Amino acid sequence: MKRAAALLFTGAVILSGCGDDSADATAKAVIDEAALEEGLMVTLSGNLATIDLPFSTAVPAATNDELEAELMDAVSLIVENEATGTTANLTSGSLVDTTPASAGQYTWALDTERDTLTITFYNETTNGLSLSAGTPYVAEFSVTSNEYVVNVPSMAVPVTVQ
Repeated sequence: MKRAAALLFTGAVILSGCGDDSADATAKAVIDEAALEEGLMVTLSGNLATIDLPFSTAVPAATNDELEAELMDAVSLIVENEATGTTANLTSGSLVDTTPASAGQYTWALDTERDTLTITFYNETTNGLSLSAGTPYVAEFSVTSNEYVVNVPSMAVPVTVQ
């Protein structure tokens, strides 16, 4: 569960930090809130999990380092197991440049059109929490002021794990 939170946080960080170097709001990426309201799908494959976060306006050109630096503090993503009330803050975890291989690790990538962010994470937090298929989850997601992604007020997003 906490691992899922880290994944979502990373996605949010990337989403909110993706964009060009301009602070001009018209140049910022826009998260597809309508698609998020429909829910997020987490796909499990062995110890790894992936999630795609959509943009309605593509992320402007910027280096990964620039996006990560800007989004880490701007994005908030907390996942809750609706059955138990257990929560995990996605801000925890370690960003890695390779395939995540241990608890708490995640990585991210934008597609070539820069309108979908894929987050891949190891499906276990450093505290031993993990996501399970069929369990109901909800994520609390928001993006605050940053240079790359338009702000998103706090919103609850259903999460499906398969």
